[in-house]
Amino acid sequence: MRYYMLLVLIVASVLLAIIYKQPNWVDHYYLKLTTPKATSLILGTSRASQGIIPQIINEKAGKTFDGYIVNHAFTMGLTPYGPSYERFIKLKIIDGTTNGIFILEVSPSAFCAPAPILNDTLKFTERNSFVGKITNSSTNPNIQYLTKFYSERHFAFEHFYDVLRNNDRAVLDNNIYGSMNVIVKADTANLNFRLKRRINYYLKEYDGIQFSQARFDAFKRMVQYLKQKGEVYIVRLPIAEPMVEVENKIFPDFDTIIGNYAKENNIHYFDYINDSKNYITTDGSHLYHPSAELVTTQLCDSLLKYRKE
Repeated sequence: MRYYMLLVLIVASVLLAIIYKQPNWVDHYYLKLTTPKATSLILGTSRASQGIIPQIINEKAGKTFDGYIVNHAFTMGLTPYGPSYERFIKLKIIDGTTNGIFILEVSPSAFCAPAPILNDTLKFTERNSFVGKITNSSTNPNIQYLTKFYSERHFAFEHFYDVLRNNDRAVLDNNIYGSMNVIVKADTANLNFRLKRRINYYLKEYDGIQFSQARFDAFKRMVQYLKQKGEVYIVRLPIAEPMVEVENKIFPDFDTIIGNYAKENNIHYFDYINDSKNYITTDGSHLYHPSAELVTTQLCDSLLKYRKE
């Protein structure tokens, strides 16, 4: 029994050492939960996670704010706007921050909920995820995530196996900034196949969900909190034109709602949705990395313009 416990201890120590050195081997979320707190954040869903590159902002606009910006966006399922994300982001901001920037990516899916629980925040699914429950998002190794949340999502060490087989297509840059680059085949046939699949997914996903006032209220509280920490900017990223048609058909008033809110609260709203034809997506919803670089650069130019005024 003693030898068995010793073996377990040795194996656990080796695994923790590997995880400490290669946190992005765990899964696509873990690295973001091990990096230091920051003064500035990119927030939103997977569109922001893949579409806004913090390194570019730090390089081009970093002198206009304190510290550096990190990408703390996750997915539509984990980080739609709501009380859980509202709580979660506060864990990542350095105490005493007053000159940060906060880029909030918006899309209809970030504000929706199924009709039966439309404004019942206690039943929002992200409430039971690490976004709703974790108490530390800046420790390495993050034992709380590994022991309480990682096992719920993965067959043990499944992601390690994918990495070793070079079978993993989503690459989370191994640095403190949290940017994600999804590597896929970008030929027309593959892009069209993934676009069709994504549209079908969204049509199914949007069936029975509505714009949630509770999510919008949480978003507004988040904005007011972040205004105390620095400047807030709202961004709607470009997507494939057929996806634009889907979103406009289901949520025709979305841009008006966000635009009016931004105007009433003196917040710059950068809406790239009508320029979607100028960008390439990997699946209709998420920007291909060169397009992410392009839109982030354009966003930086706008930030610099307004921060000089």
